[in-house]
Amino acid sequence: MLRVVLTSALAACLAIAQAPPDNDTLQRAIAFHQAGDYNGAIEAYQQFLQAHPDAPAGVRSNLGAALAHQGRYQEAIEQYQLALKAEPANTKARLNLALAYAKSSQTQNAIDQLVKVHAEDPADEQSALLLAMCYARLGHYKQVIDVLDPVNQAHPADLGVAYLLGTALIRDNQVERGQVLVDQILRNG
Repeated sequence: MLRVVLTSALAACLAIAQAPPDNDTLQRAIAFHQAGDYNGAIEAYQQFLQAHPDAPAGVRSNLGAALAHQGRYQEAIEQYQLALKAEPANTKARLNLALAYAKSSQTQNAIDQLVKVHAEDPADEQSALLLAMCYARLGHYKQVIDVLDPVNQAHPADLGVAYLLGTALIRDNQVERGQVLVDQILRNG
């Protein structure tokens, strides 16, 4: 899931960060990033940002994505925060920030960001699942149910949703309803 979000964020940011021909460093950073050379990308993004501290938020978001790929979540968080400071409505940066928080076990911070992302697009299954997983991690099963009930109605065959929702229902003492979802998983192997 992290790879899908980071890849889509990179694609969106690449459109923002189309560099003029004289920005060889940024072009190199993007090329490294697309090739999966995250160390090279990080170095080139940082070099570019030293020379251009007011660069578009997409550059910082790309740097955050490269850092996250390397497991350097705290540094990624800092870059996503700077990107959001420059562009508060950047939902992809906010989702990536939430992912970095979740990966670094800062679950409440992840929830704080995901609530905003989910409010913007309640039909987005990815942000709903991540929000529900974070709520489940903290034992907030009623919130898991609130988030996933609509997702389950829209995607009744999604076994990941069924598992998380079924487990939350059972832990919330709604055993019969939860058992129906768990049975659905067992029937499908």
